Amino acid sequence: MLTLLLGALFGAAVLLAPGWAVARSAGVGRLPAFALAPAVSAAIISAAQMLTSALSLHWMVWGPPVVIGLMALLGLPARVLRRKGWIRIGPTLAGSTRLRADELAWLLGGAVVAGAAAMAAATAAPKASWPAQAYDVTFHVNAITVMREIGDASPFGGLWPIYQGYRAFYPTLWHAIAVFIPGSAIQATNALLLGCAVLVWPAALTGMLTALRRTLGEGWARATGLTVALASTTVALPVLMTSLTVWPYVLSVIALPGVLAVLGTALRDILDRTCTPGTSLGVLVVIGGGTVLAHGAGAFNALVISLPFVAAVMSHVIRLGGRGRRIMLRVLPLLTAAALLGGWVMGEQVVSVLSYERPAGGWGGILDALKRIILDAPQYGLVPPIAWIPAGAVLTALALVGAWQARHDPSLRPWVALWLMATVIVLLTSGPAWPGRQIGSPWYLQEARIMPLVTIPAILLAARGISGLPAVERALPPLRRGGARLRGGALAVVVLVAVACRVPLLHDLVASIWDPRHIQHGTLATVDELVLLERSRGVLPDDAVVLGAPARGAGYVWPMTGIHGVYMSRSEPYYPSDMGSVALLWPGFGIDETTTALICSRLDNLGVEYFLTQEDPTAAGADYGAATAWWDASLIRPPARGLELVDSEGDAALWRITGCG
Repeated sequence: MLTLLLGALFGAAVLLAPGWAVARSAGVGRLPAFALAPAVSAAIISAAQMLTSALSLHWMVWGPPVVIGLMALLGLPARVLRRKGWIRIGPTLAGSTRLRADELAWLLGGAVVAGAAAMAAATAAPKASWPAQAYDVTFHVNAITVMREIGDASPFGGLWPIYQGYRAFYPTLWHAIAVFIPGSAIQATNALLLGCAVLVWPAALTGMLTALRRTLGEGWARATGLTVALASTTVALPVLMTSLTVWPYVLSVIALPGVLAVLGTALRDILDRTCTPGTSLGVLVVIGGGTVLAHGAGAFNALVISLPFVAAVMSHVIRLGGRGRRIMLRVLPLLTAAALLGGWVMGEQVVSVLSYERPAGGWGGILDALKRIILDAPQYGLVPPIAWIPAGAVLTALALVGAWQARHDPSLRPWVALWLMATVIVLLTSGPAWPGRQIGSPWYLQEARIMPLVTIPAILLAARGISGLPAVERALPPLRRGGARLRGGALAVVVLVAVACRVPLLHDLVASIWDPRHIQHGTLATVDELVLLERSRGVLPDDAVVLGAPARGAGYVWPMTGIHGVYMSRSEPYYPSDMGSVALLWPGFGIDETTTALICSRLDNLGVEYFLTQEDPTAAGADYGAATAWWDASLIRPPARGLELVDSEGDAALWRITGCG
C-alpha cells in the first residue's frame, strides 16, 4: 500500500509541478495555477516526448532533463516578460488576495473530503499489483512496458511493437508519465489513476473555482470547499477511469478545468474592463494545446466549451461599439471564411468522423439519459442500484440555483449555455438514429465521453448556488437571520451525507473493473490465474516467452511479471504474421504433422516455449463469467499432446511446449 501511495504522489507531482511552476512564472495565482497545471504539464511533457524521439534519445534516460529544460525555456522568459509588463495576467486569474484562516480551512476541508472519497472507492481493488480488466487495459499496460524497454515515447509510432512493426499514431502522454512510477506497469497504472483521483482532480477543481471567486462572490471559499467535496463523487470522471478505461482521454478531461478557468476569468475581466484579452488568449493557446496533446478528442472538448464564452465576448464588444465593434465586424467574416475553408480542406476527415456508427437508443434512450444526468448516474456500463439514490441530484439542484442567478449576472450566462448545450449533445447522442445524432460522433457516440462537458459547468453553477445563500440570508427578516450559521452548518451536513451516500457507487465502479469476481465486461484473469502469474517469475526463466489467449489474461503476462508474452492487446493480429498464424493454426497442433511443423516454425520465430491456459467459462464463478473470446478462442484450451505441465493454480496452468522437439 505504501508503494501505491508513493506512486500516486509521484504521478500527481509529475502532472501538476511542471505546469504549476510555469503558470506561477507567468503571474497566475498560487491556487488558480493548480487548474492550469495539468494542461501546461501535458504540453511540456508532450513536447519532450516528440523531441526525444526525434533525437533518438531514450525516454527513460533523457525524458526528465528535457522536461526540466522545457520548463525553464517557458518559465524564465515568462517571468522576465511579466516583470517588464509585457505579460499582464488579469487580476482575477492572478489571485493575489491572501486567504483568511477560515477560507483556507474550507478549501483544505473540501480537498480532504474529495481525496478521502476517492481513497474509500479505491479499496474495492483487492491488490495494488492486480490489473484492471477491460478491453483497452491490456493495450495500455503493455504500452507502458514497451515504452520502458525501447524508450520511444512519441505518439507518432512509438508503440510500434504493439502494432507488429507499424508506426501508428496513438496518444502516449499517459504511458510516458506512468513509465517513471516504480513497480510493474500494472502497479504504475494503478498508482497514476489513484493520484489523478485523490490529488490532481480535486486540485484542478479547487484551482478553477478559486480563479472564478469573483464570479462566485461572497462566501466563495465555503462554496468552493463544499462543491469540491460534492464534485468528488460525480461519476463523469470515474466512469472514464473504470467502465470505459480510456485513460489517455482522462488526462485531457482533467485539463478542462484549466481551460474553463482562463475562459471564465477572461470574460469576467473583459466585462469589468480590468484587462485586455491578449494575454488570456496566449495562455489559452498553451493550455488548449496541452489538452489536445493529451488526447485528440480534447480538440472537440475545447471547441465546445469555448463557444459560449467566445460568443459572450463578441456580443459584449459589439454592444460597446467604437473601434472594438468595427474590428469585430471585420474579423467575423474572416473567421467564418476560415472555418468554411478548413471544413472544405478537411472534408474527408470530417465526413469520416461524422459517419461513425453505433446502435441508437430510441426515444426511450433520451429519457433514460436525462434521468441519469439529473441523478448523476453512469452513462455507460454497470449502473449499480445505489446509483438511483437521489443523492446525486444534490449537485443538479444546486446547479439550477446557480443558473437562476444568471438573470442578473452576465458572467454566469456562458456557463449556463455550456451546461445546456452539452446536455443537448448527450441527449441527441442517446436518442433515435437521425442526422442530428451524429453531433456525438467526435466522442464515438458514447454519452459517457461527453458527460464531463455537462458536469464541469454544473460544478461551477453549483458553487454559485451555494455562494448565493448569504444574499438570501440578507433578504430574510431580521428576526430570522440568527439561524444563518445553523443553516450553513446544515448545508455542510447535507453535502457530507450526499458524499457518503455516493461513495458506495464509486466503490462498485472500481470493483467492476479491478475485482476478478465482479468484472462487468467479463473476467479476463481469475484470482487463481493472477496468483499463478505472481509466482511465475520464480518458475520461468528470465528469457521465457509465453503464448496464451488475451481473453483469458495472457495479455497481462509481460506487464505483471516482466516475462514476455506474445499478444500485447486484445485486437486481432495482422495477417499474415507469426502472431496471426499461430492463433489461426493452433487447433491443429499435435494433430496434423504439417500444421504442427508450421506452428513450430512460427513459435520459433517468436521465441515461444511456454503456454498459459485458463479454461473455466464461469471464471471461477465470477458475476459475469469469463470475457468473450474472439480470434483467440482457439488458444483457450491446451492441445491434447505436445505440452508438459510446469505449474498450476486452480484452473489456471502454465505449460512447457514440448511438441516442437
